[in-house]
Amino acid sequence: MSPRTKITREQWITAMIGLLSDGHNPADMPLSELCQHLGVTKGSFYAHFPGGLDELHEEVIARWLQDNPAIPLISSLEAVHDPTDRLRLLWAQFAGTARPDGAMRRWAARDGHAAAAVATVDRQVTGSVTAALSDMGFLPAQANVLGSVLTSAFAGAYHSAPDPPPAEHAAFETLLEILGRAAPVRAVPGGAQEVLMTAGSAPDQMIFFMVPKGLPAAAKKELTARAQQLVQQAAGADEQQRGRRGKRAAGTGRQTGA
Repeated sequence: MSPRTKITREQWITAMIGLLSDGHNPADMPLSELCQHLGVTKGSFYAHFPGGLDELHEEVIARWLQDNPAIPLISSLEAVHDPTDRLRLLWAQFAGTARPDGAMRRWAARDGHAAAAVATVDRQVTGSVTAALSDMGFLPAQANVLGSVLTSAFAGAYHSAPDPPPAEHAAFETLLEILGRAAPVRAVPGGAQEVLMTAGSAPDQMIFFMVPKGLPAAAKKELTARAQQLVQQAAGADEQQRGRRGKRAAGTGRQTGA
């Protein structure tokens, strides 16, 4: 291909984004290789990007962030009632953009601007995942930790190599099933009321209590926390009472011995 001299700034950006979408790390592509790919001279490049490759890279990073499908998806998830469906949609989005996102993440390991863009998306994804886990019944501290872990897993599973493996739907459904069983708060339908179940103060203890059906998730978590607090207080009172009984018994034994 004979070199061209007329190519627009937008064509340069589009070409680099196309390479990114194919899984190429822009940091690994020197200008000479990019010019050869487009069939143009370096003079054409510097006519549009006097700041060099760094200027082009900043444009590509900004476009990736602007056009990232995770951002509009997260906004639309507010209308999805089932939290597990929200997690499914997020996971599908990650799997569907594995090549460009994977290239961006590998780039982010070496470039601060790329890292900032990836962190912006990950914060929003983590917030959405955490909210879904909270609605599944996990307590705030648990949801926060699991949300960060799941986002890292979403990103790592399909972004670690230029040729990511096929999405494993069955494995993800198994993960959702495990999370559903692990959630400490579960609702069981029962007429106008429902039964909430949560962990007690001992490993083998469970707490059941009735609440009006249809309470918001935040209200359920507040009531669950109160129930756990009451059970802990009751356990503490029992322990104190047993301690007083033991002291009285010990005192009686000393008097009898005397």
